[in-house]
Amino acid sequence: MAQSVSVHIQELCELIVGFLQDSRADLESCALVSPAFTLPAQRHLFRDIDITLVGELPDRFFTILAAAPHILPLVRRIRTYFREDVLTQLCDLHFPNLRELSFTGNTSSVSFIFTRNTSSAGLKSAATLVGLPSIRSVTLDDYYFISADVNELFERCTSPLDSLILDTGTIADNAEPTAPSRRIKLNRLVIRDRWDTWMWLLHPMSPFDLTAIHELDYNSSNLFSPPATLLNSSRRTLNKLRITGEAYDGVLPLCIAVAGLPALTHLVVTVPAHLKWEVMTCPLLRSDSVVLITFAMHRNIHSVFSSDHSTARLGVLRSNMSAQAFPKLQTVELAVPAHFFGAGIGWQEVQERVRAAMLGWDMYDKLNVTGLSALAARI
Repeated sequence: MAQSVSVHIQELCELIVGFLQDSRADLESCALVSPAFTLPAQRHLFRDIDITLVGELPDRFFTILAAAPHILPLVRRIRTYFREDVLTQLCDLHFPNLRELSFTGNTSSVSFIFTRNTSSAGLKSAATLVGLPSIRSVTLDDYYFISADVNELFERCTSPLDSLILDTGTIADNAEPTAPSRRIKLNRLVIRDRWDTWMWLLHPMSPFDLTAIHELDYNSSNLFSPPATLLNSSRRTLNKLRITGEAYDGVLPLCIAVAGLPALTHLVVTVPAHLKWEVMTCPLLRSDSVVLITFAMHRNIHSVFSSDHSTARLGVLRSNMSAQAFPKLQTVELAVPAHFFGAGIGWQEVQERVRAAMLGWDMYDKLNVTGLSALAARI
């Protein structure tokens, strides 16, 4: 009987801590208040470790981790500088359940293109971390490598690694790249690159196999649509495509590309608020497989919305999109700013006005109106 009560109390403690997971201060208090709360709180406190926030005391931080080995299995994600001293100390610890690694070059946007991110010893340590059998995803942020660096970084990785996230960076090499020892078949690819410097991925000597990508998130300020080579390489498997950009001069290539993706089921298109929706709803945009399509707008403090202007934009959507173009569509989602019809209007009224403007549309029964924050939290 006592054992039954004890288990019940522990479950309650874990539920209480779960409600506090977004408050670090509360989690720290829970970890100290009672042994029953300590482990549940530590699961949240140490799930994500960001070495870049430790400041000038990484050595002390690593000493603390080494003295508390029970914490290491709780770590799921690490974000770290691409620095030899930090990477070497990380390799000295054992993270059996680490899923995600995020490397940042620790450089400014002005200077990162002039200096390689790490020494040979640092690269070996990073490769050791990437080669952990639990790793599923790797992020490179502000990176600058030569092609041999990339091959070495991923040469020890195991088959569970299937997700790559690239923030602004480049591969610069005067020599012809050499063939990698192995190629990694990616399932998910995220590209957030302001200057389109990610094109090295398409090189035949790249260590990445792009033929089986299921999810592509493409975000660029120079958005003319993802290059045909990238989409064509995974056209038979790609089912989730998210496109975000600052310019949409090439909407026609986008429409043609989407029509040529037979496995596509989810399409999310996000543009700045000042662009007209014609670029998102070109009459040629159609798909025989998409079940969910989302149109969203960036928040833009310089954008001025008026009721008439926003109603007109919705009219464009009604005119250019039809159920015939998307025979399998189950949901069409509009993610709009709270101030879509002007300042001082409540969110419920915004939703009602959007729905009123779309009455009579042949896809009205599939319409879902949501806010930008709700969309961001979900995808």
